[in-house]
Amino acid sequence: MRVEEDAAGDERPEPAGGGIDARGSAGSLPKTGDLGALVARASAGDVSAFRELFSRYAEPVRRYALAQLRDPEEARDMVQEVFLAVWRGLPSFRYEHEGSFPGWVFGIARNLIGTQRRRTSRALRHALEELPEHAL
Repeated sequence: MRVEEDAAGDERPEPAGGGIDARGSAGSLPKTGDLGALVARASAGDVSAFRELFSRYAEPVRRYALAQLRDPEEARDMVQEVFLAVWRGLPSFRYEHEGSFPGWVFGIARNLIGTQRRRTSRALRHALEELPEHAL
């Protein structure tokens, strides 16, 4: 087991999983205290803290949306929708541990993607119903 030093100089064990983040790179996971403080600042309306959260999580959310929607433009739009919902929901979000924030963000993404899929499905179904019989 490896040991890291936190900002106060205290030693603590490396996070489970060897410090590998959602992007598969080592050492880029935010430290628990660091992420908690960042979320608290963003919850209080600190735009620079929110920008930092966006820079950390936008790309994993984009890749998730792309895998689900299979359209790069829709995936980029979804990132904007997700982080708008995150910004609006931050004041009521309760940070519990380092996984609670990314779990919450990806839960928002999952719900918005589901809504988008239902909307698209209804629109397609409606368009097919409007086609003349001979066109099918």
